[in-house]
Amino acid sequence: MSQPQTDVPVAGRVVSAIIVAMPTLVPSDARVAQAILDNPERVLSCSASELAEIARTAPSTVVHASKALGFQGFQDLKLTLAKDLGGAQGVHHGALSESPNDEEILTKILSTSAQTIMASLQTIDRTAFSAAVRALRQAKRILVLGSGTSRAPADDISYRLTMLGLDAIAPADGMAQHNAARRLGPADAVLAVSQTGSSRGTIEGVRLARMGGAAVVALTSHLRSALTERADVTLVAGAPEAGFRLEAATSRLAHLALADALYVALAYANPKLASETLDRAAEVTVLHSI
Repeated sequence: MSQPQTDVPVAGRVVSAIIVAMPTLVPSDARVAQAILDNPERVLSCSASELAEIARTAPSTVVHASKALGFQGFQDLKLTLAKDLGGAQGVHHGALSESPNDEEILTKILSTSAQTIMASLQTIDRTAFSAAVRALRQAKRILVLGSGTSRAPADDISYRLTMLGLDAIAPADGMAQHNAARRLGPADAVLAVSQTGSSRGTIEGVRLARMGGAAVVALTSHLRSALTERADVTLVAGAPEAGFRLEAATSRLAHLALADALYVALAYANPKLASETLDRAAEVTVLHSI
């Protein structure tokens, strides 16, 4: 049985930045990012030249990679990494062994899911979150887009927004999504959910919505993608690869947690409407209870 890969902290700003940016980094920057993931403690004592040697690249690339990850430079990245490691408190992600037993699977998957949600605190821009709440609160109509693994979060978000008294829909059929998107205007908004940010149907729905002037809020796991290029507001929450395509599964949990935050923020933004609508929903719930 092979041993699990080296644990790396995931609930810090540096690792979270690497997770969301890795798919878009050029190969040389990606090698620097991977070297940081492989041994973050070692990076703290490295100079730019030493990390460049580990990553088989030039010292200037280490600085470039740091900036590509959203930091002012390598020293800024190291200072942030030191804070991350100091506050990690033993929260780690480890890959499953080659032949895991049920107990290992249960423990690793649930801990990874929890860590993914906590890591999202580092990747979600607070200003962007407030802008998303504002766009959804002001929208006359809200179209929620999502397909594939993002279909379930899209349905859940649409249902929750409806419970707050907002006019929200999430058509399941692709053509219905695109027809709804084309009918939107400047007073409306789209909330597009896509783990990769590259779903063809979702991107087309966003394009059609923008033709009418609708605001676009993206909920995704990657900082740079076709979706984020077309969005007015981007919320990044997601997960690193964990084997068996678990990154998509854990990203759904992060997206649902973020949807809960949007739901609560919108409820507090208009408490009177939310209270009245939820009271009526409670009456319906009683009718459907045994």
